[in-house]
Amino acid sequence: MRKLFQLLKKKVSPEAKPEASPKHHATRSHHKPETQKTQHRPRTSDGGSFAALGLNAALCRAVGEEGYDTPTPIQLQAIPYVVDGRDLLGCAQTGTGKTAAFALPILHRLHATPVQGRAVRALILTPTRELAIQIGESLKTYGRHLRLKTTVVYGGVGIEPQKKALRQGVDV
Repeated sequence: MRKLFQLLKKKVSPEAKPEASPKHHATRSHHKPETQKTQHRPRTSDGGSFAALGLNAALCRAVGEEGYDTPTPIQLQAIPYVVDGRDLLGCAQTGTGKTAAFALPILHRLHATPVQGRAVRALILTPTRELAIQIGESLKTYGRHLRLKTTVVYGGVGIEPQKKALRQGVDV
């Protein structure tokens, strides 16, 4: 594996900290309660789109299909950094879009790099099976328009199907 991208915890400045919102990776254009206050968010050059962060069109399409239109502060800070190939250690509260902040640029870089054999190309380590499954689902959702394979490996279940998936080759 070339790189291990691990997004942990990084303090977000108070002016960039989003209001608490359950399970939202970014602002959803069609799912914003009327009582929610407009949040101040750092903007990218085109007003805050995922495309302006350097992500390829297929990823932007998948994110848009999920209803996300504006990156969160952790995504604004992390995505361009990881797209450039740099390692990252970051922190943000639950529900601020950390998974998308590291998953989207990983998928972007893997898609842009030719496949060489069947080796695992990126490894994401998590502390729990539930988080591993959640991240795996996010990778499949965001990468649905890319020709990348993902699998989740964890204990407490039969190992043979997991070994088979790894033998067949996975990207993440």
